Amino acid sequence: MNYSYNPEADALYVQVIDGRHIDHTEELPDGIVADLAADGALLGIDVMAASHGWDTSALLEQFPLDERDADFLGQLSLISWPAMNRLPPSISAPNPAARDRVNVLA
Repeated sequence: MNYSYNPEADALYVQVIDGRHIDHTEELPDGIVADLAADGALLGIDVMAASHGWDTSALLEQFPLDERDADFLGQLSLISWPAMNRLPPSISAPNPAARDRVNVLA
């Protein structure tokens, strides 16, 4: 699972599955747009106004993920995203060192 944040748009993108074609999107509560494959698999999510916080419950109810991915999304939803502006651009690439610096994983 990868993510990137655009501070100018206050938009977060989380890629759940890589390498598959996005067939359609579905709007969910809290400004979340789900990217879906033709078979309905969740490929990614766009979170608009990410700095305002967002609730993962509707997303996870409709698109169950394994426990690790669900926990990761929950932690992403709690980050104060404007703080990302003060970190190096490489933070948008989700490597373990970057996640530690923004307290994504405990």
